[in-house]
Amino acid sequence: MAGFSERVYEISGTGDGGIDSAWQKSIEEYKNLWPIDREEWSLLSQIGEVLGKTDRASQSSFMKMMREKFIVQERKAEEDRKQKEKLYKYLGILGGLAIVLVLI
Repeated sequence: MAGFSERVYEISGTGDGGIDSAWQKSIEEYKNLWPIDREEWSLLSQIGEVLGKTDRASQSSFMKMMREKFIVQERKAEEDRKQKEKLYKYLGILGGLAIVLVLI
């Protein structure tokens, strides 16, 4: 994440728009580097839309709200991982049994 924030800072220093523009450009650059879902990219984009356009108190409350949304996304990802973990475990067992049956 440090590299991302550094990149936002670099882009914003070039004068090509505001912090929101730099945020969006950085997201585009990092899309191929981070394995996250479309929903998380959408949340990250929403953060960029608010940065620098409101006062500190509004931005702080917005960031708290976004943090809660990311926590929900994290829980969904954990549930998805657990389901896929079971699936792959069963596929491994069934694949092993199939190989044993073929060899017999």
